[in-house]
Amino acid sequence: MEGYGTMRWPGGEYYFGDWMAGVRTGQGIYRWSDGKRYDGKWIGDEMAGKGVLTWPTDDRYEGQFLNGMRHGRGTYHFPGGEKYIGDWVNGKRTGSGVMFFSDGSIYMGDWVDDEASGEWFNNRRTGKGAITRTSGGKYIGDWINDNITGQGIEISPGGHKYEGQWIDGKKHGRGTFHFPNGNKYVGDWVNGVRTGQGIFTWRNGDQYEIKYSKNASRDMIANNFHI
Repeated sequence: MEGYGTMRWPGGEYYFGDWMAGVRTGQGIYRWSDGKRYDGKWIGDEMAGKGVLTWPTDDRYEGQFLNGMRHGRGTYHFPGGEKYIGDWVNGKRTGSGVMFFSDGSIYMGDWVDDEASGEWFNNRRTGKGAITRTSGGKYIGDWINDNITGQGIEISPGGHKYEGQWIDGKKHGRGTFHFPNGNKYVGDWVNGVRTGQGIFTWRNGDQYEIKYSKNASRDMIANNFHI
């Protein structure tokens, strides 16, 4: 077969596109019987060059292929909204790449055999890392088993900043909270809530000692001190 043509197989697969000396070479579309589909370049009957591969599960890869596998630079869209942009070797994420997670966090770094390399363990964030949330907020600091735990800094889109201790994604332990107007609070936190005694410092240097009780409303205390 030579030129442009269509081939159908008994199992339901079909190809329509360019042929050279009886093999798929050039631009063409191949559809598997399970609904998977490739639209792109072919060399010697193999996916090779730039193309798009889609699955019935809504997975989608756009990028380079070699010998029928994802190889080179490409973008993989996962069904849950997650996305990887980076290098591929023999069908696996290997090299440099960026992974966008569904919770808004981002991993940028090295990959080996489909797993994030660096300060990760068993493909979970463990060690130092940073995320940028969809809201625009950022966290830079420690992780344990994919959870924000340890020492870290959180910066909100509005300019608030917390520096201190964390457990399971919540402020927990000693920390400093900086307000956009220059005021700051230093004290203890339990499960994301200011608890116990702390020092509030106005931007002019004046300081007040504050005690937060379990039943005290944060709004009520904030209004009393005009934060």
